[in-house]
Amino acid sequence: MSKKKSFVINRKKWYRGHEDESRLLRPSDGKMCCLGFFEKAICGLKIKDILDIGDPLELESESQPEWFFRNTKYKTETFSLDLYTLIQVNDNENLTESVREELIKNIFKKHNIKVKFVG
Repeated sequence: MSKKKSFVINRKKWYRGHEDESRLLRPSDGKMCCLGFFEKAICGLKIKDILDIGDPLELESESQPEWFFRNTKYKTETFSLDLYTLIQVNDNENLTESVREELIKNIFKKHNIKVKFVG
């Protein structure tokens, strides 16, 4: 994982507000959920690594931050509350854009990561 502590979400390439077919990177249209942008910018993964992946726990755990996992002795396929919340906020159909963006910013901020939305 890189030491970079900020990343950008381009609204034109951001897939949000829909639970159906949400992926880190959708092969059908090249759009990403908020975690797809994070994986590329902060974790240093390539497009081929995140293409058609549903959530970060499907990736190699070594490339993922500790805070993605529940606080257990072993990394398992158990979402931390923050990771789970990011997924739910990104895909929630009932949130306004400003609320969605603020919630995403606040979760990443807890982990000293700054998010900027553009486009």
